[in-house]
Amino acid sequence: MLIKILLTYIYKKSKTIFAFFVNYVSVFIFYPDNFSQMILIN
Repeated sequence: MLIKILLTYIYKKSKTIFAFFVNYVSVFIFYPDNFSQMILIN
């Protein structure tokens, strides 16, 4: 849940595809268990 909030915050702040992509990859690397949830969110 915290990751989802963080993702939303960073995405709204950056509003750039590159920043969102970097954040997305970071989630995949550091939180592989939640990666499936990230796919469902986006």
